[in-house]
Parts: sequence; structure tokens; C-alpha cells
Amino acid sequence: MTRILGWLFDISDLFPRWAQPALLGALILGGIVSLRLLFVLPALFTDPATVGEAAVVVMAGAAGGAAGGLAYSFLGRPLLKVPTVGPYLTGIVMVAGYLGVLALLVPYVDPDAPRFFGSPLGVASYAVCVLIFGIIIGRSWFTGPGSLAEDISIRPRRRQSAAEYRRARMQQRRWRKDTEARR
Repeated sequence: MTRILGWLFDISDLFPRWAQPALLGALILGGIVSLRLLFVLPALFTDPATVGEAAVVVMAGAAGGAAGGLAYSFLGRPLLKVPTVGPYLTGIVMVAGYLGVLALLVPYVDPDAPRFFGSPLGVASYAVCVLIFGIIIGRSWFTGPGSLAEDISIRPRRRQSAAEYRRARMQQRRWRKDTEARR
């Protein structure tokens, strides 16, 4: 798994800094949804019409990941600098982008489903989910030692070869192990 993530980070280094989170989000969530489709593979073979639906579901997951990544790039990254609540606001912004796109794409996946933003209950449930999951993601991803906020801070501003980047990551991992061993 670590190799796959390293490979994804190497690919993302080819893109501008603002596009990297969107690319990673699309690839990771598209991959997760694709793996989940393996469990319904027998149903896909029995009904060929569901193959198109499965493709739409994978594209919706990738679009949600890209939207969450773009929300992070343009809104979340600056919010990380806000004292105390910055990581939580960043998580909320990311989840809002991700779930917003998914809520808008639900009618294309299931035409019989009610429109998510068509009722006050739908909007309220969206807001509650965004707040709960955004706070959880903000806390788990962007606070404490070893958080993504620290990992992002070592990302180079200039173009760096994949080997240089891997060396910097290994040096950071060794430093973390040394500090944990001293505790």
C-alpha cells in the first residue's frame, strides 16, 4: 500500500501544486470505489445494463475526490493557518466539496432517488454530515504529530526529483522513529 501511495505522490509531482490534491483525491477515491465494485462483480455479469451504472459510480467517486482536493487547495490549505480551529475548518471544507459533488450526482446514478438539495431535510442532513465528518477528518488528518499538515510542509516548493523527494520522506520517517523511541 505504501508503494502505491508513493507512486501516486510521484505522479502528482508532475502537476502544479494546486492540482495535486485534486488528482490524488480523484485517483484514491476512484480506486476505492473500483475495489468496492469487485464485490458486486457477479451482478455486473448477469445484467449488462449495470456496467454503465458502475462506470458512473466510479466517475462520481473520482469527481468527489477531485472536488474535495480542489476545496483543500483553494480554501483548506489557507485555513490550516487559522489558530486552533484551522485543521477542523479544513476538514469541513474538504468534506463539503466531496459530499456536495456526490449529492449533485446522485440523480445521475439513481434517477428515482430524490434530489438531495431539494428539501430542507436533505440540506440539514448534508450540513450535519459535513460538520461531523469534517471535524473527524480535520482532527485525524491535520492535528498532532505525524499529521498530513506536517507532511505537506515538507513538500518541496521547487521541482524535485522523485529520488530527492523519497530521501526527504525517509529522513522524516527516521526522525519520527527517533523521537518516538526517545519518549
